Amino acid sequence: MADLQNGVLVICHLAPGGRFNSNVLVRENQHTYQKNNLDAGGFRCSKSKNGSPARLLALEDGTYFMTTGHDGHDNKEDHLKYCTVKQRMLERARDTRQRSRMIFEKFATCVAYRNMNPEVPIAYDANLERAMQRARRSAQPPVPQTIDEADASLIASELYNKTADGTSNFYHGRVSTPAGTALGFISVVMLPLLRTSEEIACDGTFATLPLLFSQLFTLHVSAYRYTKSLYQLILDRILHVLRTVPGEGVGIIGMVSD
Repeated sequence: MADLQNGVLVICHLAPGGRFNSNVLVRENQHTYQKNNLDAGGFRCSKSKNGSPARLLALEDGTYFMTTGHDGHDNKEDHLKYCTVKQRMLERARDTRQRSRMIFEKFATCVAYRNMNPEVPIAYDANLERAMQRARRSAQPPVPQTIDEADASLIASELYNKTADGTSNFYHGRVSTPAGTALGFISVVMLPLLRTSEEIACDGTFATLPLLFSQLFTLHVSAYRYTKSLYQLILDRILHVLRTVPGEGVGIIGMVSD
């Protein structure tokens, strides 16, 4: 669509850009503009690197003045639709723990989105996967430097203190002795298996899982700082959580440990 006018007032609005949390300025004819860092209040055509001379200047009343017209290249209507759908996927990646592929498939098969954007050509590839990973990292808290910071961060973020489906608590607090501290992560979905399992095998180091066995749970304690009393606190915490799980009694007949 040719747009050779210049020296005129135009109406623009913001729309999602190609990168997460980015925006572009869009004219009513679907040409797009980006902030011109060399010109305060100025915007350059998104095709400027390809030679398009179009420029806009933001005015105080919220309108825009076209200082230089277009060279007649096609508009960005299809790309804008693509960016809108992509931004929704990236927001879902940031706010949930769903796998990237599952997020894409949900949007790709969503009737409402397909009806709104029937011609959007979008595919799941390495670029989209990396974009989702970057969006997810943007919501991550700072890397904790102490146990206190780790504990506070886990308590504050449901992305980390809940199970992947978000239905139950995964982080169950910390236990400490003068010699060390352990953070407790317990899946209440797996704990009922302790009630119904008739045989349990325990080992200090399951570097590999032997045949005919299923790994039910593991205990992790900071190396060189574990003690009998700390392990006892960990087991007590597991038993405390187990008592909150529906069911009665324990069905264990035999337990083997080295």
